[in-house]
Amino acid sequence: MSEKEKFLVRDVFNEAGIKLMASAIKKNYPEFKSNKFVKETAGKFPELSFIQRSDHITEMLRKYLPDDFPRSAAILLDSLGPAIPQNDLKGFGGFIVWPMTIYVSRYGLEYFDISMNALYEMTKRFSAESAIRYFLIRYPEKTLKVLEKWAKDPNPHVRRLVSEGSRPRLPWAVRLQQFVKDPAQVIRLLEKLKEDPELYVRRSVANNVNDIAKDHPDIAAALLIKWNTSKNSGTKWIVKHASRTLVKAGHTDILSALGFENTVDLTVEKFKLNKGTIHFGETLSFSFVIKNNTKSPANLMIDYIIHHRKANGGTTPKVFKLAKKEIPSQGEILLQKNHPIREISTRKYYPGEHAVEIQINGRKYLKKKFLLVM
Repeated sequence: MSEKEKFLVRDVFNEAGIKLMASAIKKNYPEFKSNKFVKETAGKFPELSFIQRSDHITEMLRKYLPDDFPRSAAILLDSLGPAIPQNDLKGFGGFIVWPMTIYVSRYGLEYFDISMNALYEMTKRFSAESAIRYFLIRYPEKTLKVLEKWAKDPNPHVRRLVSEGSRPRLPWAVRLQQFVKDPAQVIRLLEKLKEDPELYVRRSVANNVNDIAKDHPDIAAALLIKWNTSKNSGTKWIVKHASRTLVKAGHTDILSALGFENTVDLTVEKFKLNKGTIHFGETLSFSFVIKNNTKSPANLMIDYIIHHRKANGGTTPKVFKLAKKEIPSQGEILLQKNHPIREISTRKYYPGEHAVEIQINGRKYLKKKFLLVM
C-alpha cells in the first residue's frame, strides 16, 4: 500500500461527511446554501491537518448558518442523526459532530442553557469533552452543577462527558488551569462516578485521576488508596488503571496499597549491559539479578529508567515498565530486557552519555552509563 493510500486521521473529516452534514442541515433550514458550503468546506481539506479541518468546518457553519445563535443551535440539533445506542460504548463514530460541539463553545457562550442542552444532545452522538471546557472556564459553578446532574444521567455517553470534560489535562483540548491548581471540585464529580457500571465511563474516571496525579501526586494517591478499600470491583479497576503515573514515579504509598512494599530487603546484582557504546538504531540489552533477603515472598513492580541526554548536556529520566514478579523467600530471579534506541515521534535523541537505572517497588537500585553515538 502506498503512503497516499494509507488512512490518515485527518480524513475522518472528508467530502462525503460534509455532504451528509449539508443535506441534513438543508432539510431543516431550506435557505442553507448546501452546494457552496460543501465546495468551500471540503475544497480546502487537502492542505489542512486534523484540527485545522475541524476548525474550518466550524467556521463554515458560522458563515452559512444564521447569525442568531439560538436559531442556528436549533437547526444543528434538528440535523443530528440518531443518538449512539447506549450499548455502543465507543462513542467516536460520529466525528462530524465534533465541529458542531466546537461551534456551540465558540458562539454559544452567552446562551448557557441553550448551549448546555445542545452539548447534552451532541455528546450522545460524539463526545463534547472539548466544548464543555469553555463553559467550565467561563461559568465554573453553573457548569459544575450541570455536570453533577449529568453524573446521574441514564445515558453512559453523558456520564462519561462529566469525567472526560473535567480532566485537567485533556489531550487536544484547552487546559483547565483552575483544576490543575486545585482538583477538589473535579474529585467531587469523580466520587459520583467511581462505581459506574460501564467500563467506558470508569476508564475516563481513571484517566482523570491520572491527570490529577501529574500535578498533585499525594492528593491522587490518597484518593486512590481510599477507593482501594471499596468492595466494588469496578472501583478497584479504576485504582489500578489510574495509578500508572504514580507507579512510574515510584510513589511508595500507592505501591504499598497495590501490594508492592518498598520495605522488602532486596539486593540487585550482576547488572550487565550488552555494550558500553550504542549506535543510534541499535538495541540496548541489559540483565540483572534480584535477590530476596527475607524469609517471606514478595510482590515486585520492576521498572527501568533511561536517563536521556538533553540538548544542553543534562539528562532527563523516562520510566519504562519491565515486569511484575513474585519473588520467593530467599529466592532470586534473573531479568533481561532489550530496549531499542531508534527514531520515534515523541523523543529527540542527542549523542553523549546516557544511563539506565533499575527501580523496584519505587526504590532505585543500580545505575549504569552508556554512550550513545548518533
